[in-house]
Amino acid sequence: MDLKDKEGAQQVYKYSYMEPNGTHINMKLPEALLDGAGLSGSTIIDSDGLLVGIVSGSYFDSATRTKVSTPCSINSLLDVLTKLEK
Repeated sequence: MDLKDKEGAQQVYKYSYMEPNGTHINMKLPEALLDGAGLSGSTIIDSDGLLVGIVSGSYFDSATRTKVSTPCSINSLLDVLTKLEK
């Protein structure tokens, strides 16, 4: 799969799951992405086609020299929305 940004059709990027991190999920950014800028609000879909998170930030882990995306877990978002309804 060609991961270079292009205009036109929707882009699909494959992230690698790393670990849960509180209300977020740590995922390794694909090498083709420099920093994940502009992806906030994008959906994270698992291999079963289920929504598992929403991209909300990223950072560079200097210890592992890895670009890490930190999408918010959909379960955490649902918890917040449920509390707002009350």
